Formats: sequence, structure tokens, C-alpha cells
Amino acid sequence: MNNHDPDKKIHELEERISRLEKSSANGPRKFVWTALSIIIGFFIILTVIGVIQFVSAG
Repeated sequence: MNNHDPDKKIHELEERISRLEKSSANGPRKFVWTALSIIIGFFIILTVIGVIQFVSAG
């Protein structure tokens, strides 16, 4: 029994590390997507305002 305990602990640690790597890899992607969506949304809003001003001036 005692010989198998370190192996179990190592396996649990490997699983935890892989979980942490997956979550940390997911974090920056979410940040990039939120930043991109904010920039694209801002661009769309400015475009709509510009089109409205152009149409009302014309």
C-alpha cells in the first residue's frame, strides 16, 4: 500500500497541473476576445454615428 501512495500523489499533482494549464490558457483568450469585441463594438458605434451625420447633412 505504501509504495502506491507516492504514485497516486504524483498522478494527482499531474492532473492538477494540467487543469491549471488549461485554465490559464483559457484566460488570455477570453481577455483577447473581450478586448476585440469592445474595439469592434466601438468601431461600429462610431461608424453608425458617422453614417447618421452624413445622411442628415446630405
